This record gives sequence, C-alpha cells and structure tokens, in this order.
Amino acid sequence: METHRSWRRTGPGNIQVLETYRSWRRTGPGHVQVLDTYRSWRRTGPGDAQVMETYRSWKPTGPGHVQVLDTYRSWTRTGPGDVQVLETYRSWGRTGHGDVQVLETYRSWGRTGPGDVQVLEMYRSWRCTGPGDVQVLEMYRSWKRTGPGDVQVLETYRSWGRTGPGEVQVMGMYRSWRCTGAGDVQVLEMYRSWRPTGAGDVQVLEMYRSWTRIGPGDVQVLDTYRSWRRTGHGDVLSWRDGRLQPITFSAQHTTLCSLCLSLANQGSLQ
Repeated sequence: METHRSWRRTGPGNIQVLETYRSWRRTGPGHVQVLDTYRSWRRTGPGDAQVMETYRSWKPTGPGHVQVLDTYRSWTRTGPGDVQVLETYRSWGRTGHGDVQVLETYRSWGRTGPGDVQVLEMYRSWRCTGPGDVQVLEMYRSWKRTGPGDVQVLETYRSWGRTGPGEVQVMGMYRSWRCTGAGDVQVLEMYRSWRPTGAGDVQVLEMYRSWTRIGPGDVQVLDTYRSWRRTGHGDVLSWRDGRLQPITFSAQHTTLCSLCLSLANQGSLQ
C-alpha cells in the first residue's frame, strides 16, 4: 500500500492533510515491515497549524534486527506567534543479546508569554542488554524564563551504567543556572560519579561546585568537593584537612591497636 494521500477541508481556508502513507509487509523470517512518511496537518484557526510529520517505523522479526520509530515532529500554536514544538523523536530497538535501544534527540519548545521560551532539548538514551554494555542518558537541557531577562538552565546531564564487574557508572556534567534577579546567577555544576563494582575499584564523587550570588556583584563559592572510596581489601580512606585522603601503611602496623593509634595520630579518627 503506497502513496496514500487525503485532504479534508474543515472550514474556509482550514485544511487537514494526511499524505504519503506507505506500508511494506513481508511474510518471511527476517523480512521488514515498514510504515513510512506519515504526515498530518491540522489548522485550528486562521494561520494556526498543528503539524505531525515524517513518522517512520521499521519492524524486522528476527533476532538482532532493528525496530525504528524515526523523526516524529509536532508543532502546536497556542496563540498568535506562540509555538510549541515536539520534534525529532527517534527510537531504535533490537531484539538480540547485546543489541542497542536508542531514544534520541527529543526537543520541545513552549512559549509561556510574549518573548518567553521554555526549551527541553537533546534528550538521548542508549540501553544495551548484554553484560558490559552501556546505558546512557545524555544531553538533557532545559531553559525556563521566569521574568524579563531571567533564565533558569538545566543542561548537560550524562549517565553511564555498565552491568559487568569492574565497570563504570558515571553521572557527570550536571549544570544548573538560575537567575534570581537582574544579573544575579546561581550555578550548580560539574557533578561526576564513578562506581565500579570490582575489588580495588574506585567510587568517585568529584568536582561539585556551587556559586550563589547574595547581592549585586557578591559571590559565595562552595568549590571542588571530591570523595574517593575503594571497595577492595586493604583500601582505606580517611577524612583529613577537610577532605578524604588515603591512609599510608607501614611495617609497624602489625596489630589493630597500633593501626588505630596511628590513625588517631593522623587525625583520621575524630
């Protein structure tokens, strides 16, 4: 069934269009069923249009084959000159072991008032099913204007998760900007976490920074928080001088009491 198009006029100058619908269906194993290039326009008023266009779907039947929902876009006008956009939604799903499912490039614009824009863009997700594969939630950004010239931004959130021993889970590059007034900005940025599962591996909470402006030109900074924790035998950390530091061992640490005494002298046991 190929190239099916339909136009429907709901009123003077208003057109609803369903066009270019294509479908392929194969009956054998591993063959492809395709629903391709579905587009729909609906006008709700003079000059106002809602568009859902370019919908594609692939669904193979065999293991390791790909199911794709590709390039879904939608525009909705909520008022004169105001546009909400949901665009470029893509999904890949594989059925075999270790294959990848991808949800990527989700963008949304919403205008809350004249000249004010809220944007949710660039959401990507990878999910692998086999050991050692990676799950990634990446590039989530959000802008919200709370007043004239004031912007709140949540951007660049990334997460990696691995399933096998010794592999790494990372939550990195989270940044947040919040404008509280004219020219005043609060920033929370650079949070990273590594959590391997094997012996001797490292859990790291690193590079957390916070800026808070308490007045015009005045800045309060909470800077560079780092934490390391080793899970393997013989790996120990202590909190010293405002941070976690590795404990140094020597041959004289032959008993538990002597070790505790040494730690106390180093300021680790408080």
